[in-house]
Amino acid sequence: MSDERKERTSGTAVDRRAADFYVYVWNGKEQEGTMRRIGDDRNTVRNYVELAIALVIVCAIMISGVRITFVIGPSMLPTLQEYSWHVVVGVQDPEVGDIVTFRLPDEKFSYIKRIVAGPGDTVDHWGTAITLGEDEYYVLGDNRGNSRDSRAFGPITGEIIWGRLIF
Repeated sequence: MSDERKERTSGTAVDRRAADFYVYVWNGKEQEGTMRRIGDDRNTVRNYVELAIALVIVCAIMISGVRITFVIGPSMLPTLQEYSWHVVVGVQDPEVGDIVTFRLPDEKFSYIKRIVAGPGDTVDHWGTAITLGEDEYYVLGDNRGNSRDSRAFGPITGEIIWGRLIF
């Protein structure tokens, strides 16, 4: 094969004469008789199978309700570090002590806070005793001095809670 018809790259020589592209494979020197058509190897099929399996796993995780959340702000220090990623799952019956994520009506961002009181509990809300109603929760950030929580917006309902932190 003439030099003007052959392009050399790292470990590959390509014959541009044929209608299809063929690759000569060598280990430091050119080998005769090892010509293969690009894409005609078993790795291509294997790659497609691996991609399909990965997509099925990702879809199954998303359907199951697992989500990833990002903490912005110091309100949950020292439990959750600022700018950290966490795994959240859907929750039906949150319990006192759970770290939950929720979005207030007419708010752009979600919050991540700890439930400190649940339905039927009585809490001291700025000097006033409040008994939480059915499906109401009182949430606080672990960093009490730097947290916008139920002390600012009052108790939240269970229907706006969309997840519980698991990791």
